[in-house]
Order: sequence, then C-alpha cells, then structure tokens
Amino acid sequence: MSDISHDAQELADSYDHISDSQFKRGVLLAKMMGIRAGDAVLDVGCGTGRLSMYLSTVLGPHGRVVGIDPSPYRIGVAGDKLKGLNDANVQFAIGSGERPGSFSAGTFDHVCYCSVFHWIDDKPTALASSYRLLKPGGKVGITTGDRENPSGVKRITNRLFTQTPYAGRVKTAEDASKPVTENELDTLLKDAGFEDIEIVKRTSKRYYSSPEEVFRFNEASSFGNFLRHVPESLRPQARADIADELEKCRTSDGIEIVTKTLYAIARKPA
Repeated sequence: MSDISHDAQELADSYDHISDSQFKRGVLLAKMMGIRAGDAVLDVGCGTGRLSMYLSTVLGPHGRVVGIDPSPYRIGVAGDKLKGLNDANVQFAIGSGERPGSFSAGTFDHVCYCSVFHWIDDKPTALASSYRLLKPGGKVGITTGDRENPSGVKRITNRLFTQTPYAGRVKTAEDASKPVTENELDTLLKDAGFEDIEIVKRTSKRYYSSPEEVFRFNEASSFGNFLRHVPESLRPQARADIADELEKCRTSDGIEIVTKTLYAIARKPA
C-alpha cells in the first residue's frame, strides 16, 4: 500500500466526514456485485468503516464482513462504530491489499476494493491474494481512477508539473496515487486468473466551496501524502497554482470536480 506514515488521527477523523463520494461508489459496487444476505465479504482498504458498516446491514446475521486497512488511525475510528453493538457481523483489523491477514483460502464470497486500488503499490500481489481468499465462483469488485482520464486535482497537476518551475523537480514516479488504465486493469485481472471480467466507466461530479476544501479532501484521502512528491520548497507555490486552476472550475454550485471512475467485477472460476 501507499506510505501511511504521514497519516494522523485528524486526517482519519476528517476522512470519516468527507468520504461521501467513496461511500456512494462502494454502495453501487456492492449492488453490481450482487452481495446479499449470508455472504462473507472482505473490504480491503476499508478506511473508517463506512462501507463495511453498510454491508453488515445487507449481509444480515448469517453473513459477515471483515474490513482491513493499513492505517491504525482509520481502523481505530472504524472500531469505535462497533461499541455498544451486540453480536455484530463486522470486524476490523490492520491489513493491506498485499498483506490482507492470515485468512484461510476460500474464506470469502466477495472481495471489495472501493476507492483503494490506485493506492496499492503491488497490484498483482494484491489480486493474487484476493484470488486465494475467494471461494470458487466468488467475485472481486474494484472502483478506481482511470489514468487515461484523470480527474480533478490529478488532471491539473499532470499539466502543471510539466511546466516551470516544477518540470524536472517534481518526482512524479513517487506520487502515492498510481491509477491504471482500463486495459491494464483487464490484464491484471486476467493474469490473476479471474474470468467473466466486466469493466464500466462512470462519470460523477462533486462541488466544493473553496480550493482549501478540495485540498482537505485530497489530504485526508491520501493518508497525508498530498503533494509529498513535490519538493518542500515548491509546495506553497504548488498549492497556490493549483488553487488558481481550481477557481477556473467554479460554477454557480461551487468548484466542479468531474470524476471518471472504473468499476470492475470479475469472478474466480468455479
């Protein structure tokens, strides 16, 4: 997974309040995957547990969901949601896409990567783990950014950092977010052994009152890695330049961020 050493309690708490767009994608993904009562689900990169808690209501008393995340701060926020609940069918633990935990092979009916796949460094290893953990006929589901159609701040920085004074000084290869293209995602799933692969692209819009609100969202979503690949001496100017570009996206509803998301579902052979 991406570097979580910059994460903090404040960022985890903030993410829990501003992650509506990720949560909505997760709800849609669950419906597309056909998750139903009685199933066992692994929620990889569960963050503060919003999607896992929703899935627990879908799965019912005979199903269960395990949410894993590499950040102890986010797992802590998620765990707090279980206080006072009796016989909860959801649990949270530290884990990552590459190292999900000591689960037995064939444990889960579904493995979800909602708004997290682009943060995973070793994607082949993560998908191999999913394949092993799924029951025969089980499904993996992914929502992730499309590198060919970057959204929001990513689109701005891709252009901005090719210009002076950033060109040659920004370590773009060290950007924590590593999205894939639709074709790359299809190949990754095939190489992992999955079949019946379906990938669709969906467009959504979000509105922000200010550039600072956009920065807050990106900082919380990235474990504090926003602009970490930019030299520290250039970060203040980068924020100012990005803010200027964001203002150009302002509408009567606020700063409009258009997001193109890949939804992928694939099945482990039965």
